[in-house]
Amino acid sequence: ALAILLLGRHDSADGEPLLRRGLELNPNSWVGYYELGKLELYRMHLEPALDAAKTAVSLAPQQPKVYRLLSLIHLRQKNYQAAVADLDAYIRLDPDSPEGHTAKQIRADTQRQLETSHP
Repeated sequence: ALAILLLGRHDSADGEPLLRRGLELNPNSWVGYYELGKLELYRMHLEPALDAAKTAVSLAPQQPKVYRLLSLIHLRQKNYQAAVADLDAYIRLDPDSPEGHTAKQIRADTQRQLETSHP
């Protein structure tokens, strides 16, 4: 929890070691892997971000925000097909919230991008 607070304050120098130590102590923490994925995405380390996000999904497949993180990573990678699948999973779990409506808009834009890049 302290690691997440520090990372939320953009203090990765202190937060990251705590986060990684927390994952060593509890390797089944989907929240820890989710936060690690976010950290790596912000650093534009896309492969480590993807690995952490996939682990978070495997530990908590019913948590919508892990699919949102996956979609962001896949969009950065220009992997539009995977991003659409991630957004579909997110929307299935959270269809009616404001974030769910935003996900629907992003999904529509991403689908258009996919059709444009692969007619």
